[in-house]
Amino acid sequence: MGRSSLALLLASGAKVLAFSSRKTSLVVDDCRIETQKYDLDLARRFEPTIIVDCAFVTRDKVKQFGLNSFLETNRYLISAAKNMASMETVRKFIAISSGAAKPYLNRAIRSFSEDPYGKLKAEYEIVLAQEEREIAQKVVISRPFSLSGRFVRNRSIYAIFDFIDQAKKANSIVLKSKNLVYRRYSDAEEFLALSLALEPGGEALESGGELIELGELAKLVAEQLNLSSSIERYTIQEPPDMYFSEESSMVLACKELNFRPSTLEEQILLSANHSATES
Repeated sequence: MGRSSLALLLASGAKVLAFSSRKTSLVVDDCRIETQKYDLDLARRFEPTIIVDCAFVTRDKVKQFGLNSFLETNRYLISAAKNMASMETVRKFIAISSGAAKPYLNRAIRSFSEDPYGKLKAEYEIVLAQEEREIAQKVVISRPFSLSGRFVRNRSIYAIFDFIDQAKKANSIVLKSKNLVYRRYSDAEEFLALSLALEPGGEALESGGELIELGELAKLVAEQLNLSSSIERYTIQEPPDMYFSEESSMVLACKELNFRPSTLEEQILLSANHSATES
């Protein structure tokens, strides 16, 4: 999401200040960006009008960080987001949440259950969109479920990219899930562009796309890459995995902005044409 944001903002000619966990150098669409470690005073001196906040430790890092450090780090990032959204110059704050937050948005649910990431993302949404009116009026909550795009890292842990890379390398696709898995996919840059175009202070924007079961997605990947890939699947035993949005908010946003999002076929080709080494 960070690199997709940079690609959009740089293409628009915007002056950009990028924060990351440490100072580093990134190349996005042939533009070199020197990122800075988060510094609120530096942000204030920059006087931003739009902020895209993608900073969060993701669920795959829970074991690496340990639960307490995972909670502490993300709550620090939530506090940092609130501080940046509070700056007088900021007109729009794009808060990148997650579909994982939805089960926890009911304040009555206190437990972290099996998903501390989802619970923290819900806290993030509540802090930015509900606690203080002055902040909430600036915020666009962007709630992605499943995304495709040019800049995805760790491709092997996301089905659509794993299928593409398996098919290209071995002309075969293996589905390891023991249940039927249903997803909708949106292109990350398109989803962010919609977020940037929306007026702040409204309902959350959820990613959408055609609903598809991963077995059908594997077949579609092979078709789009013009490969006769063999497709193997474990025996289906468990209840279906239904992690996808209702899609209605993205459909409405596209209608209001007269925008046609990429089809799943187009998303597959774009994602396939951007290799893992380029991410």
